[in-house]
Amino acid sequence: MPEKDFEPYLEKALLHLAGHLELPGFRKGKAPLNLVRQKLGEFALYEEAAETAIKDVYLKIAEENNWEPIGRPEVAVEKLAPKNPFEFKILFEIMPEVKLSGKYKAELKKLKKEKKEIAVSDKEIEESLNYLRRSRSVFSETSDPANKDNWLTIDLELSHQNQLVEGGVQNDFRFSLKDSTLLPGFAEKLINAKPGDKLRFSLAVPKDYWKKEIAGKDINFDVLVKKIESEKIPEADDEFAKTVGKFNNLAELKENLNQSIAKENESRAKESFRLALMKKLSELTEIELPEILVEKEKHNMLHELRSSIESNHLDWQDYLSQIQKTESQILSEFSEKAAERLKYALIFEEIARQESIEPTEEEVKLEADKFLAQFKNIKEAEQSIDAYQLVAYTKSILRNEKVSQFLEQTALSE
Repeated sequence: MPEKDFEPYLEKALLHLAGHLELPGFRKGKAPLNLVRQKLGEFALYEEAAETAIKDVYLKIAEENNWEPIGRPEVAVEKLAPKNPFEFKILFEIMPEVKLSGKYKAELKKLKKEKKEIAVSDKEIEESLNYLRRSRSVFSETSDPANKDNWLTIDLELSHQNQLVEGGVQNDFRFSLKDSTLLPGFAEKLINAKPGDKLRFSLAVPKDYWKKEIAGKDINFDVLVKKIESEKIPEADDEFAKTVGKFNNLAELKENLNQSIAKENESRAKESFRLALMKKLSELTEIELPEILVEKEKHNMLHELRSSIESNHLDWQDYLSQIQKTESQILSEFSEKAAERLKYALIFEEIARQESIEPTEEEVKLEADKFLAQFKNIKEAEQSIDAYQLVAYTKSILRNEKVSQFLEQTALSE
């Protein structure tokens, strides 16, 4: 910056600093400028002027080039002295250019066949009906030997080479002997057991078993059978249908299940189709993702994971111990997914810009009000959320939905 261009910044700096300085014999901000300059010294004056000049130049460069800076810039002052030009360097990341193929609409139309027709099978209805029946089962305690249709309540200890397995003690463990998630061979060892029986047996645990502490090992099981229950599942008839809801007969219940399953299938089909469209768009788009954005997205994903864990009343550190990973390891594993999510988001923003897709103020307000309705009053809402962030988040969600709908319509159009 030439000396003559820097001079106005020195004058502004002097006036700004003078306004906050108190000198003996003068009211605050009223001391003569020559005395202010003597009091502060050249270094403080030049430092103040340089900070303002750098900020102005930084913003002007970004605006002239239509750049959107990311994060804080790195500034290196190379020369700052009287009677000299002001020399400095600014290094900053900018939002990447999204190079979306001009033929993307034609390419999306080729995916029209990916849109699945929605249908509900008799098997799906029967499975849902059976789930409802089992949810209303009646259990009765029995002293008969256990059979494959029974439910058991046991105390359990797992050990390996005479050492208790970490987390291997469980009391009052209740389960069905038909449970497919049980360790292979475990249920069979309990057939014909009676209440009060103490059993000890060993099982070879598969190497790919979900519980890593015992996977691939020979584990000893010490079991105390505390209770055996028989299960009576209600018949699927008109009387059962009346207990489930406001249904007059079984046919009405099945029709309700049919409609519910159809909605679920439609939702899954929509998400599958949208994902296919996004993958195609990703293939048709060139973006050089700045590392700073990828890192930020990885931390966003970590925050989402932690919030999900803690919302289920689980301790975050306990969760990390259970999966035997550190936050750094999880962040590293998020790299590929974070880059994918980021690329999708930038593509959506570019399409919204190209097609002038934006939600209306009324749509944003209506959706934000739905969220606010969960709070008892305005004061509680203000303490919990930031109004600006809520509006920005709501606007983003609605815009993305509109872009998704636009892409679907484009792909399905003739």
